[in-house]
Amino acid sequence: MGGNTNMSVNFRCIYSLLKEWFDEPTPAYENFDCWRHQTYRELESGKRKNLPLKTWWPQYTEGDFRLELAVGALLIQQVKWASVKKCVVNLDQFLRDDGKSFSLEGLLSIPREMLEELVRPCRYKTQKSRRIFKFCEFIKEHYGSIGRFFRNREIEELGTQLTNLKTGFGNETRDCILLYAANLPVFIADAYSRKLLNVLNVTTGDNYDECQAICEEGIKRDFNREQLDSIVKAYTPEELEYALCNKPAHQDASLVLLYQQFHAGIVELGISGKWDEFRSKLQAISKR
Repeated sequence: MGGNTNMSVNFRCIYSLLKEWFDEPTPAYENFDCWRHQTYRELESGKRKNLPLKTWWPQYTEGDFRLELAVGALLIQQVKWASVKKCVVNLDQFLRDDGKSFSLEGLLSIPREMLEELVRPCRYKTQKSRRIFKFCEFIKEHYGSIGRFFRNREIEELGTQLTNLKTGFGNETRDCILLYAANLPVFIADAYSRKLLNVLNVTTGDNYDECQAICEEGIKRDFNREQLDSIVKAYTPEELEYALCNKPAHQDASLVLLYQQFHAGIVELGISGKWDEFRSKLQAISKR
């Protein structure tokens, strides 16, 4: 495990640069959902390089977004997002054709062999279909609905329960669910985040928990209450409803939104591969 070698990096500067590189101002739109789906089409056609950071995780179905997020998080392992989209659309279309919705009941009604075929684009079809089925079965049996599963839960309790399910919820997948679906203030210290800390000489290690703690402590150190409040104010009501689909406590909302944007921006940075350029630009900003 590597120790902290240089904690002079300012996380507010990192955030500002990620926004500058990968985000865009919220445009004027008459229909939020139409605009959102237009961004998906533009991404697929190559007209845009990434989705806006505030509404970065896409929703393709009309079902509960929290369930779709969980399914997507289980499918994304070791594949690109385009494959996840194919699987989610496959599942949704199959259920629609059967007169059902994208729901716990709907997913559990799909015959196992068919479920495997529907998630085939994401590789490891048998393993991933079992994980989705087991996750849905557990929630249905013990909570009855996805809403009751996520309602008023503490980070440690919900995180432990996801991990104990042993259905593919490793550190990163678990924290994706906690942040995006449960809307709990948890920083996702994925491989790109850990690489960023190494590139910036913050740490030489690759330990998930250590890097997560560094990022969470650094963000809380470098953002004051006014700055956090300004992040919430930058969202339209429609964007807030979308990003905070689990309706978290007011005091958590600003950190949840900030952590979501951090994760989205760092993933886009990792996809771009412009690590050295980002470090040089950040150093120049820090010297001002």
